[in-house]
Amino acid sequence: MARIYGADINIIYRALLKTKPGMMLTYAYMSKLVDRDIATSGDYILQSARTRAKVEKGVLFRAVNKMGLERLTDHGMIKASRTYVVSAHRQAKSAIETLGCVKNFEKLSEQDKNMHNASITLAKAVCYFCDPKCLDMIDEMVSIKGRALSLSEIKIAS
Repeated sequence: MARIYGADINIIYRALLKTKPGMMLTYAYMSKLVDRDIATSGDYILQSARTRAKVEKGVLFRAVNKMGLERLTDHGMIKASRTYVVSAHRQAKSAIETLGCVKNFEKLSEQDKNMHNASITLAKAVCYFCDPKCLDMIDEMVSIKGRALSLSEIKIAS
């Protein structure tokens, strides 16, 4: 079933789709389109329109502080995705630190012990593969193969 969007969201969505990669729509321009301050009270409009553009059309934008939204080029999308991978590394380290703070592991239920151990195992794997040194090695392997690798092709010394 098609989702129903508000009029302001549709206006901003259409304006976003008219941009070319690398172009910016200023908050001032978008505010005039919907007759309200889009950067503050209309933030949900921006988020909804951006999400819709991403999901329906594969068009991504980045927020430029106090200026507006810039449509990402293909290069910009690749840079943004690498930022997300590095962020996953930091989040995995935080998860490991949090799990390391458990005081009475032996008193946990078997289900909690298993969840703890599974979570720490996954967090360590994410932390390892998202480490910048590991990313450099994977970049090199991909460069040699000339394509994305399957998990079984990733051979990295631990």
